[in-house]
Amino acid sequence: MTVENFRAFRANTKGDTIDRGVTSMAVADLPDDGALVEVHWSSVNYKDGLAVTGKAPIIRNFPLIPGIDFVGTVRTSSHKSWKAGDKVVLGG
Repeated sequence: MTVENFRAFRANTKGDTIDRGVTSMAVADLPDDGALVEVHWSSVNYKDGLAVTGKAPIIRNFPLIPGIDFVGTVRTSSHKSWKAGDKVVLGG
């Protein structure tokens, strides 16, 4: 499966405020290290919710796609521990 674009909830700065919402993104715009995971399920936990409200200085680098909890399938990986097709669970 080749994915070129995807929809993501993203937080970014807009002046002194945080602009947030669902947007279309390109895989080519993601960092080229680590693993690309097709996320099947994710949650919005307390830290994610707090981060996108702008009420606490949690986000260090913008833009940010929040989500520290997910279940998915590795699509591509440059990391020796993960390969395409691996099922993964991440809990932040």
